[in-house]
Amino acid sequence: MGKNQLDNESKLLAEYLTWARKPRVIGTLLPMIIYRGHSDITWNISPTICRKGYPPDILKQSEKEIIDEYRLRLGLSDWPDINLLAYARHHGAPTRLVDWSQNPLIALWFAVEDKNYDKIDGKVFQFLPHQSNDQVCVALQFKLDNAENCKCGRRIHLFQCPPVTERARNQKSIFTITSFEDNSFMQPLNEIVTNTPKEALRSFRIDSSMKKKLRVLLGDLHLDAYSIYGGADGLGKAIDLKFDITEHK
Repeated sequence: MGKNQLDNESKLLAEYLTWARKPRVIGTLLPMIIYRGHSDITWNISPTICRKGYPPDILKQSEKEIIDEYRLRLGLSDWPDINLLAYARHHGAPTRLVDWSQNPLIALWFAVEDKNYDKIDGKVFQFLPHQSNDQVCVALQFKLDNAENCKCGRRIHLFQCPPVTERARNQKSIFTITSFEDNSFMQPLNEIVTNTPKEALRSFRIDSSMKKKLRVLLGDLHLDAYSIYGGADGLGKAIDLKFDITEHK
């Protein structure tokens, strides 16, 4: 290979970044272009709590119980409910929140990081809330009650939770939350915003054959489990990947 030639994964990364940078937004205080990576191209954009198969009424009650568990067990009595819910989501608890990133490379990492899905194509979503036909309210300051009682009357709220945790800072986190009203939260976000005049939700396909190589490339760029999650567990996962001989076959 000549010195000026790019390998396939570098070409794909360049193509992906070109796709991610296509939209332009000027004059906004909040990041209005956000990204989310899926290991499986067939997955909808659904909150984790809605994947359990329980009736909506039980899920609504569960949200309060999850908040109370995090507040009492971790001694976070002074944290607002929405901060606790975001913290819970980042640490694996099923919630009504959907987490996104302002950084397209972080979303790409989530689309390729799980080796269990290496034989399945992945996908990265790009969401432009301002083009969602008035379905989304962007909140500078957000309280959990606003999801149901906001004067805007919209079903989806987008907010940036204060980066009070390491993961929120590392992942450049943005969250969307859908109203309990009319059980809207049970409907995947991609179904809510699909039928809009403008292209509010776009996607980029990640071919399964490229996932391993992209993981290595992103690791070379210091985008790995440690930079995403932080802490000793994240570092352990990052090191484990470096020693995984399947990455080099």
